[in-house]
Amino acid sequence: MVKNVSKEINKKVISYIIRRLKEKNSFFGKVQVMKLMFLVDHLNLENDKIEKKSLLGNDYYIYYLGPMSFEVSEIYDSLKEEEIEKLEPEGEIKEKVDKILEDFGNKDGFTLQ
Repeated sequence: MVKNVSKEINKKVISYIIRRLKEKNSFFGKVQVMKLMFLVDHLNLENDKIEKKSLLGNDYYIYYLGPMSFEVSEIYDSLKEEEIEKLEPEGEIKEKVDKILEDFGNKDGFTLQ
């Protein structure tokens, strides 16, 4: 179950990622979004290293397609098109998402593996 503190922020981030990928015609689906969310959660942009602490509070598990989060999956599956069109993160989180999309957004889920 998604933690109440971060569910709305996660919903905004996932919606924003999907919308931005679609705008660039580089949306490849759930596996891609899952891996991008892992990077948002754990990539330190200052040193390009993965950190143990999660920015958005999601738990990830090793899965045969790469990192998998039940929280992210639950939110992804519940999103409605109108939410994707209007929800957007703010501040430092949005800046981090934009940087990750700039660096990795043109890659599909298998390339990100």
